[in-house]
Amino acid sequence: MAETNNPEVEENNEVVNEALKFLEG
Repeated sequence: MAETNNPEVEENNEVVNEALKFLEG
């Protein structure tokens, strides 16, 4: 995903990344 300066998008990316880590075990 492209780099962004949008804090809301960055925060959402963090949530998604954590969810992926959880799902991947």
